[in-house]
Amino acid sequence: MLFFPRASSLKDIYRSPACNQKSNLYGSGVLGPPHLFSTLDGEEHRVLRKALANAPWTLGQLKRSWEAAFDGRVDLFIRKMHEHAQAQNRVCLSDKVAEFAADIMSMVSFTEPFGCVERQEDVRDILKNWRLGLSFFGFAVRWRWFRDVLLQAPLVGLWFLPKVENGSGMGWLMCEADRQVSAREERNASAEKGRIEEVRKDFMQ
Repeated sequence: MLFFPRASSLKDIYRSPACNQKSNLYGSGVLGPPHLFSTLDGEEHRVLRKALANAPWTLGQLKRSWEAAFDGRVDLFIRKMHEHAQAQNRVCLSDKVAEFAADIMSMVSFTEPFGCVERQEDVRDILKNWRLGLSFFGFAVRWRWFRDVLLQAPLVGLWFLPKVENGSGMGWLMCEADRQVSAREERNASAEKGRIEEVRKDFMQ
C-alpha cells in the first residue's frame, strides 16, 4: 500500500511466477536446508507455504499462542532500557536491538529465549561470531566451486567451518540446536505414550 497504487500492480511489475527463478547464490545451503524464510524459486516457496497453511500455523492460532510471549519480551527490553537510562549508562542501541532479535529468534525456534536481553549481553558470543564470519559467509556463498567442492574436503572443512563442540559462537549454537532437537524427540515420544501434556508448538516442532 505504501509503494504501489493498487495490489494488481504487483503482478504487472513482477510478471509471471514462472519467471521467478533464483540463482544458486540464494540456495547455497550455508544457512541450512531450504526453509520458508529463505529466497527460493516460486514453486519451492509455494510448497513450503502450503506445509504451514494449517493449524497450528494459521495467523489466528499464532497470535493466540505467541502474542503474549512477544509482549513479554518487548516489556523486558523496555524495562532494561529504562534501567540503563536511569543509571545514565552509555549503550550501543544497535547491539541491544540485535540482542533482542536474537532472543526473539531463539524463542520462536526453541520456545525459551537464550536470555540476551535478561543478561544484557551477547550470550555465548553468537552475535559477535556471526559478525566476524560475515565476510567469509559472503565469499563462500558467491564462489560456488569453493563452497561445493573445496569446503567439502575434510581437512579444509575443519579449518574453515565452526566445530560443533565449540563453547561459543556458531559451534555452540549448532551443538545446542542438536541437543534441543534430541530432547524434543524424546519428549514427543513420551507425549505419544500419554506421559506428558502437549507443549506449545514452536518452529522447531
